[in-house]
Amino acid sequence: MAHSTLLTDASLAQLLQDAVEHHRKGRFEEARVRYERILAADAEHVDARHLLGVICHQSGRGPEAIAHITRAIEQSPDQSIFHNNLGEAYRAALDLDRAVACYERALKLRQDYPEAHCNLGNALLQLGRTEDAQVHLDRAVALRPNYAEAYSYQGDVHRRHGRRDEAIESYERALALKPELSGPRYMLSILKGEAGDSAPAEY
Repeated sequence: MAHSTLLTDASLAQLLQDAVEHHRKGRFEEARVRYERILAADAEHVDARHLLGVICHQSGRGPEAIAHITRAIEQSPDQSIFHNNLGEAYRAALDLDRAVACYERALKLRQDYPEAHCNLGNALLQLGRTEDAQVHLDRAVALRPNYAEAYSYQGDVHRRHGRRDEAIESYERALALKPELSGPRYMLSILKGEAGDSAPAEY
């Protein structure tokens, strides 16, 4: 592949490392500039293409996210993380059927992928397929016992099936692991309020 004469392979590697560091620290604009600089030098740089798509998703630029991650998949179709992240972009765009297909593809490539199981469970839950969702959420927490978001979605499944005690237990587990989650905290307040227990839980 052709590279710009202005950036060597070593320079591209360092630029990618810098971009990823900015990305991890939430400095999206700094990361985006670096990913785009890499792609200007090497339009086929699949990692920069994928991560630029992730940045676009995280910044609310859905169509761009889908375009970049789709192109990354065209270049490297067997990367399970690419399919999972494309699913997240489609789910954010409320295209749940495409999201489900992406997560399922990710899991065909890597069966022990807790994020894909959790994301698939969430999408199926949004589609009203609660029993199918339960299967994947159970698998997610089996693979990662400290997966707060998966416990929260499990709580949603239990709540929809009228299993109040199980829902409360799942929401409490989610909050014990990640107290900043607002969803399970809100649902706990509703469930406990319905039962006449107005005392707030402490985490």
